[in-house]
Amino acid sequence: MVFVHGLIGTLQTPVLHRPFAPTPTLAPDLLGYGVERGADVATD
Repeated sequence: MVFVHGLIGTLQTPVLHRPFAPTPTLAPDLLGYGVERGADVATD
C-alpha cells in the first residue's frame, strides 16, 4: 500500500501504518517535507 499525501507533512509514522499490518506500506515524503525538507526544489 502506498500513501500519497497532500501538504500536511510526513506520513512516516508507525501509528499510521500499524492498522494495515501485515500489508507492506510505503509513505514517501514529498520534496520539501519530512526527510526531504532540505531538498533543493528550485526550478529552472
